This record gives sequence, structure tokens and C-alpha cells, in this order.
Amino acid sequence: MKGAATGIVLLLALGAAVAVAHAQQPFPLRVQAGEAGAADGIQVGVNYSLAFPLGADDPDAQSQTLEKGRRTMYAIAAGECRVLQATIASACKLERMNVQSNVQRGSRVNDHVAISANATYRITLK
Repeated sequence: MKGAATGIVLLLALGAAVAVAHAQQPFPLRVQAGEAGAADGIQVGVNYSLAFPLGADDPDAQSQTLEKGRRTMYAIAAGECRVLQATIASACKLERMNVQSNVQRGSRVNDHVAISANATYRITLK
């Protein structure tokens, strides 16, 4: 029994060592000149999700909530290039964006509108 326990401990230790060694491998962030994608940069995908209280059953109020949610997503997406340029990008542009909204009623939380979006940015790495 003691030999089996020692074997399990050694196996776990070896697995942890391999995981740590793998995690320390550098990931090349730069696209070298001449490589595919060097001229036009790389794509970065980002997902967002928010919830807004639905409020009254009034269709105008609901429409305003949906618009507020979309406007918020567009503002967040517009600011993402600042984040990318502050961290990994020397140039950035929003290439594509998709926004979805879904009214959630009767959940454990009050009625709300779930707004989600995904955006793709084309960046040039620093």
C-alpha cells in the first residue's frame, strides 16, 4: 500500500512539474515580417454581457431599455481599442461587432434585459 501511495504522489508531482514547465513557455506575441498576417495584423475577439432592469410593461419603456443596452455596448466596444493600445497593440480598429438582447421574465431576479455582444478587432502588435 505504501508503494502505491508513493507512486501516486510521484505521478502527481511529475504532472505538476510538467504543467509548470509548460506554463513558462514563452508565447511569441509578435508576427515576424514575412509571416502570414504580418502586413495586416492579427484579430482579437472580445465578449461582453450586461443586464438592465426591464422596469414597466410599457413598450416604450422597454424599447428605451433595449436602446440603452445597445448604446452601452457600442460605447464599451469603442473604448476597447484604448485598452488594447495600452497593453499589446500599436494600432487598432473595430472590424466587426454583433449585439444580442434577450428579455428575461419570471427569473429569480427581477425582469431584465440581457444584452451581450462580441466584437472583433484588428490590431498590430507592439
